[in-house]
Amino acid sequence: NRPQEEAFLRVEFGPAYGLYAEKTPMILPKLSNFHSPPTYEFSVATLRGNLFDAFVFLAFIPLVEVNEWVHETYGFVYLSLP
Repeated sequence: NRPQEEAFLRVEFGPAYGLYAEKTPMILPKLSNFHSPPTYEFSVATLRGNLFDAFVFLAFIPLVEVNEWVHETYGFVYLSLP
């Protein structure tokens, strides 16, 4: 399976893939190839949006726990999805 994938990548990306394959190990990464920029920039608005998404997701955990407790205690499902 791997030779087919490698052949496809060599055709698709040409010499650029050859250069990539020469310096990139197959299984374990070479940490000396990792370089990070001295500074990072980020958007506060994007960060705030992602934080809001995380809170919405985390808010469902207690809801599911309450649903499970109601089911175990009273024998019926409080919230049911169609």
